Amino acid sequence: MLLMQLQDEGDVFETVCGFFQSYLTMGDEEEALSYLSPRFHGIGIRESEVAIGREEFRQMFRQEQQILLEPVYFRLEGWEQNTVAPGFHVCFAHMEMWTISPQGEEATYRVRMSVTLHREGEGNTSRYVIDGVHLSEASRRQEEGEIFPFRLAEEGAQFSRQVGQELQRIVSQVMPGGIVGSYAEEGFPFYVANQKMLRMMGYDSFPQLMEETGGLMLSVVHPEDREFVVNAVNNSFRTGEQYEIQYRLCRKDGSCIWVHDIGRKTVDGEGRGAIISVVIDISQQVNTKNHLEKELALDFLTGVRNRKGGEEQISRMLQEKPDYLFVMIDLDNFKQVNDSYGHDQGDRALQYAAGEMEALFPEPDVVCRLGGDEFIIFVGASSQVEETREKLQKLLCRYVRKMEECWPLAHSTISAGGVYGDQPMTFAQLYKRADQVLYQVKQKGKGRIQLSPA
Repeated sequence: MLLMQLQDEGDVFETVCGFFQSYLTMGDEEEALSYLSPRFHGIGIRESEVAIGREEFRQMFRQEQQILLEPVYFRLEGWEQNTVAPGFHVCFAHMEMWTISPQGEEATYRVRMSVTLHREGEGNTSRYVIDGVHLSEASRRQEEGEIFPFRLAEEGAQFSRQVGQELQRIVSQVMPGGIVGSYAEEGFPFYVANQKMLRMMGYDSFPQLMEETGGLMLSVVHPEDREFVVNAVNNSFRTGEQYEIQYRLCRKDGSCIWVHDIGRKTVDGEGRGAIISVVIDISQQVNTKNHLEKELALDFLTGVRNRKGGEEQISRMLQEKPDYLFVMIDLDNFKQVNDSYGHDQGDRALQYAAGEMEALFPEPDVVCRLGGDEFIIFVGASSQVEETREKLQKLLCRYVRKMEECWPLAHSTISAGGVYGDQPMTFAQLYKRADQVLYQVKQKGKGRIQLSPA
């Protein structure tokens, strides 16, 4: 995990450096554009340096190239990288830029830089693209000890409502997710949601959201996740001012998405406790993660669970309800299949046996391959002993018939030994007891089935 994190940080840093290298130093328009996502927004130092979208960046780039006759070199100092959500990052640094005139004179300039990025694509073809770049210059009017240079208003300059709204619009667009505000009260009543948040939830307007949800943020949280969300937010606010959680959010059309929610406690103009948060859609990352976890839990040859996946699933079921029938399966004389017919035929025989087990014991029963020719079948109900015995007998008959048809020289059969009960047991305890029963079966003669109380 640490190696993956370090590699991720390196990929992000290289992406940022690659963009500024192509943009400032090389002056390569297409190369610079290749680093930008379609939703890119850039804010520069000058008032005119605002590019909303790649095409506006292209126009701004061409205008700047007519002015910048010499390459601009740069270095980044004080690099900081924050992970907003898996695959989403916000980076900060001081950038020193310099250029050298034909006469050898050097001009330098320092700015502060923030960049937002996300990973797109999967596997070896995935890469980071830049969603937003913001360059700023430290205020020369602000004096030490001031939080903001409010004296500007006294000098006659007015920070208009229109400018404030425009600034909010730009910040909102640069954000990788939607912005939503709710009161820190029961159900978390809405007080604001920007357009990105409304689109994420599938609503056309804030009034429509209020009408169809009863005006409560909690109503758009998946019912199974609501208690978790309430507890997580409340517990976080007991010890700090911020929370960070993931949950399922219900959209207007009834579908659900996974979101990463980062919120902070605040107070409205009337002193009412409130929360403002950024909500990012992470459904693709969650689905990819779940897919990878599922693949890691499966046996690559047979498609049933491997030992790790089987043990985890059975352990969860035992914790939920200590009622079980745990069966060890051994394919007798299976080595003769490989020796007489080759390992490719041995693989086919294993796949056939696993397929029959899954057909006879579908979910919620669990079938897993321990390794080699050993399997486990887990049934979460001790009352199904006779039904399980009949299914195992069918498995034995089908397997022997298939052997006679395809691999008769192996004389392979199936031996099964299992235990059942409703007393609390761990996977390791059941494994040991079922293995002892299987040993007793094989001592009496192969091709037999025995189920005993645990």
